[in-house]
Amino acid sequence: MRGQMSADSQTGGLLLVDKPGGMTSHDIVAGIRRHVRPLRVGHTGTLDPLATGLLILCVGEAVKISGFIEKEDKVYRGVALLGLQTDTQDVTGKVTARTAVENISEEQVRKIASRFIGEVEQRPPAFSAVKIGGVRAYKLARNSKPVEMKTRRVRITRFDIERVRLPRVDFVVECSKGTYIRALCNDLGAALGVGGCMESLRRLSIGQYTVDNAKAFAELNSREAVMQTLLPASEALSYTPAVVCGSEDARLIECGMPVIVSNDLEPVKNGDSLAHALGPDGELLAVGRLVKKGETLLFQPKRVLMTGRRR
Repeated sequence: MRGQMSADSQTGGLLLVDKPGGMTSHDIVAGIRRHVRPLRVGHTGTLDPLATGLLILCVGEAVKISGFIEKEDKVYRGVALLGLQTDTQDVTGKVTARTAVENISEEQVRKIASRFIGEVEQRPPAFSAVKIGGVRAYKLARNSKPVEMKTRRVRITRFDIERVRLPRVDFVVECSKGTYIRALCNDLGAALGVGGCMESLRRLSIGQYTVDNAKAFAELNSREAVMQTLLPASEALSYTPAVVCGSEDARLIECGMPVIVSNDLEPVKNGDSLAHALGPDGELLAVGRLVKKGETLLFQPKRVLMTGRRR
């Protein structure tokens, strides 16, 4: 990832925030929004109030690419507390069971943890933002209404046990979008026969972005502080081909029209691949796809930022 630089004043950019514990992701968004109105602000994936670490916000027109960042893999460092079960699957919830853990060995913990690596079926916690019939599951759970959470497939690339100091287990996890670390701690405890929950969690990275490059939320206390910290939105798409446009093609893209591009940007798979378009000054214009039409390669915009600037 390149170092910090000024984002385009019209398209906005990305803000890397080191979220403190005790605040919701929406608290962080609301705080930044107060400083940068009328620009829009959105996040690229929530963190529980208990958790700390990297939260990526999109400011201005960059909110239109939040979904592409949200899909990136995440890395977390956390602590599982074995022998304790709660209704929220973390230590903030109501205790539902306690079990002695003195018969659990470090070897058992490591062996069981290795079984979670790969594609696994995971049941999200009842206290989560997953929607059931259009209603957030946590709203139903708070009102003591029955919540039937369906399992879903997630990918855990690594589940490293850093230290076992029973009843605590220190770990690092790299996982796909949609993975609940609370559920992983709960499932680890269940597989060991003693139950478990999450005691603490810190998000270390999302894709190429790390918490080491993030600003503490308390330091982002003015419009100037926020705007000077923004990273170009195009950085989030650096893994895709870049279509560099002149003024005429930029105008067409801002109107949602396809443009012909060099065949050097060969699309992958079935002649269709993700790409992004940059304007004459290097600003992000759109996210789209490279599409092969006969011998012609086109860039077809899907998400256009700041339409109509060049009309």
